[in-house]
Amino acid sequence: MSATNKVQLVGYVGTNPEMVELKSGQYKKAIFSLATHEYYKKDDEWFNITTWHKLVGWGKTASKICNTLQKGTKVNITGRVSNRRIDGKQGPFTLSEITVNSIKIEPNK
Repeated sequence: MSATNKVQLVGYVGTNPEMVELKSGQYKKAIFSLATHEYYKKDDEWFNITTWHKLVGWGKTASKICNTLQKGTKVNITGRVSNRRIDGKQGPFTLSEITVNSIKIEPNK
């Protein structure tokens, strides 16, 4: 049995994407947030849980992200979970983010 690191999220872009150039412009990285919503009913009352995700795209995907997405755009994202160890001021921690492989803009309803 094989293991696969694949994520699909459908949600709304929470911040306008930001382009970051690394190593004197050799690499392009786009960073943005995505909100997904989950609804459930308890005792005849509906509740909404919003989860925020940090997403990154590299190279041509980064350019597409910055040229086509803006805050509020509904998107269908396919990617993978990436974890990085960060040495912060209060000690080391693990940062999880979604590395974007493909983007499809969805109609807002």
